[in-house]
Amino acid sequence: MTRSMLLAGAARLGGLSALCGLTLCACSPATPPAAPASTAAAPLAALPLATADAPPLAYAPAAAALPPAPRARVGRLARPADRYALSDRAQAMASAFGDAPPDFTFDYQNGERPWVWRGDDQSTRVAEPLPGGGDRYYYYQPGASAPYFVQDPDYGYGYDNGVLVAVYDRRGRPLPPETLDRQADLAGRYLGRAQAIYQASIRERRLAVARSQWAVRRDAIAADRDRWARSQADDADWRAYHDAHAQEEGGRWDAERRRRDAEAARFAESVNDQPAADRAWQAARQAPAPGPAPGGPPPRIAGGGPDRFAPGPGPAQPDRPPPPAMEGRRVEPARPGPPAPDLAGARAAQAQKAAADQVLAQTRADAARQAQASDARQAQAAATRQAAVEAERRSQAQGQAEARARAQAQTQAAAQAEAQSKARAQAQARQAEATAKVNAAHQAAVEALAARQAAIAAEHRRQLKAQADAQAAQRGADKPPPAVEKRQTDPPPPPH
Repeated sequence: MTRSMLLAGAARLGGLSALCGLTLCACSPATPPAAPASTAAAPLAALPLATADAPPLAYAPAAAALPPAPRARVGRLARPADRYALSDRAQAMASAFGDAPPDFTFDYQNGERPWVWRGDDQSTRVAEPLPGGGDRYYYYQPGASAPYFVQDPDYGYGYDNGVLVAVYDRRGRPLPPETLDRQADLAGRYLGRAQAIYQASIRERRLAVARSQWAVRRDAIAADRDRWARSQADDADWRAYHDAHAQEEGGRWDAERRRRDAEAARFAESVNDQPAADRAWQAARQAPAPGPAPGGPPPRIAGGGPDRFAPGPGPAQPDRPPPPAMEGRRVEPARPGPPAPDLAGARAAQAQKAAADQVLAQTRADAARQAQASDARQAQAAATRQAAVEAERRSQAQGQAEARARAQAQTQAAAQAEAQSKARAQAQARQAEATAKVNAAHQAAVEALAARQAAIAAEHRRQLKAQADAQAAQRGADKPPPAVEKRQTDPPPPPH
């Protein structure tokens, strides 16, 4: 139960105490006591949470990734004072559903599974997770396929019969009217998606929400609701609107809130969160008995279509029979006298007013305690998110350090490999140079040897020739000169 719920309850009790001063029938002690909170029936649409492993969470498209759609028609509120009407109505529904788990989910596009809370009067809220963090919420009146409010992490969009009439900041405060034209394109995309999701929630087979996923996401959804509750309490204009129209809501959400608080308590007990269970059981016990359906003036747009929030005609009053005819008799008017004091009625009224005041004081005290508990839960959720962010930051830092270490190691390995390659090249060059020198020296030695061998051979041939010549000369000296052979010659012919 949030602070806004308790303030609304206090406002209703304040009206009750005033009513007790005027009439006794509304505060009759003969009113039967409410049933114990533990016996509150589950919501009609609720499926038990699934304990089996759930498929991985599929995120809904971000706002910029939604398919094109016609721009939303833009209208203006006939009464500027109603600029808080739609955000206040959405906050009332969110407060009524409280910390209760979603009723069901269903298969949607690309593996998405939006979560649905559907009240016994068919009021509906749908939540879908976004890739950048946070959730997008759609709020529907009973039986309506078009939403009257859409909330994302940055803005809220208020519609009247499909006409965009208000845009709010992330805390639920209305923005200037010129914002409507700037946001009309995105508001049209949201409107088209909201209608498609609602039709799918009616058409598709209902599936149970995974217990493990609800245990993870419930704090974030509660934080979104509590942020708006604090904004409602801190915004004087919003608070004034809420207080002025609290009586119009009547007991619309009393029975739903009682059922949802009991559901939240049962879930908290199932996950051994006893403090949360105690708070939910206390809220369920303090929820007033169901009251009449709400009425009250709705926000109206100038130049727009019919207002789906307009109350219908009231119940027909039975015709009263005319008084019996008084024929033949004359009735003398009674003479006025001093009225008899109704001491017993006054004492009863005073006692009832004192009891109502006591309940109101108790409710206010409970509201203060619940506000503190809500703030503590919000702080715990913030700390959890901060721890997750810090863990992610450490993980990223560690990953970056590891990446830098790997890059440095790769650089060092590359440098070492390059140095080794250069050293091998230099060694090979030195070896080649040494080999070339050795080969050159060997070649020179071979050539020198060949030259020496040729010189030796030439000298040997010269010596042999000289020896041969000497031997020949020696042999010539030892032989006689050869005889001259005479040849006979013919006489010359005679002259003619």
